[in-house]
Amino acid sequence: MWIQEFRKSALYQRSLELCEMVYRITTEVDLSEQEQLLLRKKVVRISSKIAKGISQHNVNIRFRNFNEAKKELLQLVELLQRLLHQQKLNDAFYDKFKNQSDHVARLLNYFFGQMKNNKVHSFN
Repeated sequence: MWIQEFRKSALYQRSLELCEMVYRITTEVDLSEQEQLLLRKKVVRISSKIAKGISQHNVNIRFRNFNEAKKELLQLVELLQRLLHQQKLNDAFYDKFKNQSDHVARLLNYFFGQMKNNKVHSFN
């Protein structure tokens, strides 16, 4: 039951789209194997942490998973910015990635807000 619910989540779906985009970028852009592996691992960890957070009943663990996903997302953005400045990545790829990563970040913030509101209401 919970597995089906997290897979239907907009946040999880957007994180999968981000995975697909990063995988596409790593295959279409000339990057070293180490750079490709690092980018792919980061983006998979983001989706994994989001899935764990959505399916978690314990609010503290859910917060931790979402915070870790957000941290990984910020690190991924920094890595791609570095590749952009090293001219290993073109502006079009970076702009598409940045748009998608911003969308995931906004959805994460929405989930943080929902958890905060639910936590406040649960004490009343």
